[in-house]
Amino acid sequence: MKPLTFREYQNALGNNPCLETLKQMPFPDFAHEKLLKDFYQYALIGGMPEVVETYKENRDISGLKTVYESLLASYLDDVEKYARNNTIANFVRHAIENSFYSAADRIRFAGFGHSKYRSREMS
Repeated sequence: MKPLTFREYQNALGNNPCLETLKQMPFPDFAHEKLLKDFYQYALIGGMPEVVETYKENRDISGLKTVYESLLASYLDDVEKYARNNTIANFVRHAIENSFYSAADRIRFAGFGHSKYRSREMS
């Protein structure tokens, strides 16, 4: 499953005027600020369908925490399906659990997430 695009996000929320405006290039000046605000909201929420659906129902960003936690738990549970062995599964789990703390930083594989893992192991 892939995240929704910005257009798909607008469609899911029923923002038909925004969808129509997105078809115009360049955007009219009056619409630029609204579309930019909507894009910031989209970037903050993310495009995962379950998250967008929950946001559509409640229009409350703080209520999305449980959905994010559920998705994270699902990712962590699925690691064994894709890892060749338990050692690699541990590397992947560590990367998933610690990547959020490094989102705004330059990523270095060596010692990623304050681990003792070497670059070769994490990459």
